[in-house]
Amino acid sequence: MSAIVASFNGPFKYQENAGAAWERKPVAHHNRQRCGSSSDTAPHQIMDNQRYQLMDEAVQSTMLEPLHTVTLERFTHIAVDVTPTKLHRSVTVLYVATATGLIKKISVLPRTQETCIVEVWGPLPSPPMTLQFLKDTQSLYVGMEIGLLR
Repeated sequence: MSAIVASFNGPFKYQENAGAAWERKPVAHHNRQRCGSSSDTAPHQIMDNQRYQLMDEAVQSTMLEPLHTVTLERFTHIAVDVTPTKLHRSVTVLYVATATGLIKKISVLPRTQETCIVEVWGPLPSPPMTLQFLKDTQSLYVGMEIGLLR
């Protein structure tokens, strides 16, 4: 959480115009990140909200390497579940949709943080537009242009 807070409390990216380079821009107030009434927002803050929408610093990873890498494959959507097993208190399971219409179920091994592809589903009848895991029913929902798949 500290990496997320640090990123959102840091400077913004700013681009003077479409042809200009992105620059680091510190902003004195960060009120745009807080919820509340818009009636107490000063006009200059509203202009800043439109001007500064991209943070300069990325949220830093807790690991040096990516969890899962593949060659020549593009991931389009991800859904995450954390579930207990006989051997571990919690195991992270990633459901990843690929640009080729596959869904990969990937387990993250708790001790080593290595990944293991458990299942591959597909190909889907059309590209996924959304991917959601519903914990209550232990179901993965794939929204497509032609319908919904559970």
